[in-house]
Amino acid sequence: MAPYRHRILITFRFGRAYRFRITGRMCLYPLLALGLPLSYCLSIGPVAWLVQTYDLNSDPAVIEILGYYYMPLVWCMGYSETFTSVMQWYQMLWVS
Repeated sequence: MAPYRHRILITFRFGRAYRFRITGRMCLYPLLALGLPLSYCLSIGPVAWLVQTYDLNSDPAVIEILGYYYMPLVWCMGYSETFTSVMQWYQMLWVS
């Protein structure tokens, strides 16, 4: 086994070389930074299915809670037509 199997060699312009060890945290933080917002955005599909299937539109408390929870997405949809069309398309995949 090579002693630097889990290491990355970074060489700078003036000849200095640094070796960095790859740890689990180095993989975990980018996955969390990308995965959590993505899973938040994609969670609106199953919620749209639940609201449509169990007719939760008639309950004002449910609508208020969902409106509060998804306020960042509603805000983004108000400023971006592309984001609005993508989110509507994704919701229609779950509802229809």
